[in-house]
Amino acid sequence: MPDLDRRRLPSGQLSAQNERRKALHDRRRAPRNNTLPMRAYTPESELTLMPPSEQVLIDRFDLEQLQQALIQSQLELNCSQNRYWNLYEFSPISYITLTAQGLIANLNPSCAKLLGAQREQLYDTPFARFIRERDVDRWNRLVLNLLQGDIRQGIELNLMRVGFETLEVRLDCQRLATTDAPASLLVAISEISKAKLVDEQLCLAASAFDIEEGIMVMNTQMIILQVNKAFTRLTGFSSEEAIGRTPHLFHTGLQNPDFYQNMWITLEQTGYWQGEIWNQRKDTKIFPEWLTISAIKNAQGEILYYVASFMDISFRKQSENNGLDTRQQLEQQLQQKNAELHQIEAELNNISTALKVLIQHQETEYSDVREVLEQGIKQEIVPFLSQLKKGNQDLKQLKLLQILEANLENLSATYGRHHSIARIFQELTPKEIQIASMIRQGLSTKHIAATLSTSAETINVHRKNIRKKLGLDNKAINLRNHLNSFE
Repeated sequence: MPDLDRRRLPSGQLSAQNERRKALHDRRRAPRNNTLPMRAYTPESELTLMPPSEQVLIDRFDLEQLQQALIQSQLELNCSQNRYWNLYEFSPISYITLTAQGLIANLNPSCAKLLGAQREQLYDTPFARFIRERDVDRWNRLVLNLLQGDIRQGIELNLMRVGFETLEVRLDCQRLATTDAPASLLVAISEISKAKLVDEQLCLAASAFDIEEGIMVMNTQMIILQVNKAFTRLTGFSSEEAIGRTPHLFHTGLQNPDFYQNMWITLEQTGYWQGEIWNQRKDTKIFPEWLTISAIKNAQGEILYYVASFMDISFRKQSENNGLDTRQQLEQQLQQKNAELHQIEAELNNISTALKVLIQHQETEYSDVREVLEQGIKQEIVPFLSQLKKGNQDLKQLKLLQILEANLENLSATYGRHHSIARIFQELTPKEIQIASMIRQGLSTKHIAATLSTSAETINVHRKNIRKKLGLDNKAINLRNHLNSFE
């Protein structure tokens, strides 16, 4: 009962109601006496203890609470439906909903793009028409299993896009069954063609890696990342014992510091070094080896890895110590060295080719992702921004929308590049990134301050901090030109 209705009751009647409620409350909280008979409590028995007028008041109060609860539940249901719809519509994963007869009932834009057709053209179309003929029977059996009882299954098969382009995909299917509607299928489609190409390239790299010479792959800090089987055979150290450590693991102390200094100077200048060196096995035995180190670089000339190959030349050393004829020794050494160099060169070429393939594939993936990102922004975000700009008369909001659109274009255009503006922004705070983005677009300090609702003095402080973090402090370099010099 609302408070206003209770205030209209005479004070005596209101006091009597309070006394009755207090007595009822005391009876509920009173301890049970097992020696006395007691009626079981129910909501109906409570109402019989109250006067009819009070029961009406309570019924009205309960009805209002029930109505409010129903309204709240409806709002929460609508919010859940909206969240599901947004996830379905804007997901980069391809989703498609099929009827029990295999017809396309719904699909998101990512799926329509994958199939190569307009979304409106695909409704009520049999999904099996996009499946390669040799995979249709497998697909039909999976659908039958799902409709007869299985809830979730997956399958790999080939799809035929519009235009007869073939794609290798994985379909993760789930049966959707409700009490008031026939069963349907929700299918997530993942393209696996590129993943299989990566596996093939990894197999190529692995075969090139398994040679007779010991191989170590190290990062720029000279931490061992990978070794081959010949490495374990020649040194006695397993891969688990070597990975994560440096080549100092094998040092004998027989070479002085100048030897290693000259080695690294040559390696930094030419990207290549080879020579004879003494190393130590796990059992502490010292042996001579012929060592070759090559620097592996990316397209920008940056060193990514060092690859070292070595072979045991103990037999050659023993021959030298056995007093063979000098000329014969030289001829044998020259022949052996040439053969070793040719073999090492061939193996290093294989390794370099495999690593370059992997690097090229990584850069190609960045390019593909950047293209998808650019297309997604143009198709799914820019149109909404354009609508917001057309229907907005607020100059400040229009400026913010223009900045947002420019930032999205810059972000997609520079994704995955080593020297992009995104890497420069890693040094800045979120507020400094906003200001730097607007400086790149040519906005003055006054306009930036108005857009961010702050003072020009605050913007100038941020500009000084940005210049300092970018190494421009006390330099006569225009900040905007410097930021725009990066991709």
